Amino acid sequence: MSFKEKKKHLCTEERLSVLWIVVMFSMAFADILTFVLPEALSDMVMGTTDVKITQELLLVMAVLVQVPIIMIYLSRVLSYKLKLRTLKTP
Repeated sequence: MSFKEKKKHLCTEERLSVLWIVVMFSMAFADILTFVLPEALSDMVMGTTDVKITQELLLVMAVLVQVPIIMIYLSRVLSYKLKLRTLKTP
């Protein structure tokens, strides 16, 4: 791999990880801003939300929050060939 290809590869890695960081922070800020609304927080405390909050729902939400964190790590650690191979699989 030439120097230019390596440089392009690193730029792509950095862009990909930064994109996942933006996704992660967007999800976190959306949650935080929801708690700022007084009616939303009081509805959650009283249990009168549109969606019933269950243990299963909380587990799904926790897994969804972990996806960007894992993707940031994988976009930095996986080899270039492995990344390409994962993109080519149907």
